[in-house]
Amino acid sequence: MSSEPFLYFDRSLGKALPDALRLLKVPNVVHHHTPPEIVGLKRKRGHNGLFADDAPDDVWLSFVGSKGWIAFSQDYSMHREPAPLEAIRQNNVKVFYLAGAQLSRWDKMRIFAKSYDLIIAEAAKLNGPFVRRVTRHGKLEEVKI
Repeated sequence: MSSEPFLYFDRSLGKALPDALRLLKVPNVVHHHTPPEIVGLKRKRGHNGLFADDAPDDVWLSFVGSKGWIAFSQDYSMHREPAPLEAIRQNNVKVFYLAGAQLSRWDKMRIFAKSYDLIIAEAAKLNGPFVRRVTRHGKLEEVKI
């Protein structure tokens, strides 16, 4: 396994960005629908990926935090809901909201690529829990939780 952190992409982002990152050989890219065997877990009955399609945010956030992974989402208000916020806080989750929900896949990739080094550095230097918004210009903005 690589020493690079695991990057977990929530279902709100779709599969295109994580699939493209895997094709580009970015290490440790995981998506909501990644087969669990890829990360050393057993498949649960009725699940094709790590989580069921309708898994609540607090469930995957708790898992991601317990593993020390970095979470990516485009559900910009997730931290305002009680259960996900509690999961973020209790499990020291490092969450990055990627800009561009309405942008093309190419533009989303450009934003992610531009901000990648900043994201990795921020996640390495700060303990969770925290939420950061990645702007269209690739900058990181603190989101109060």
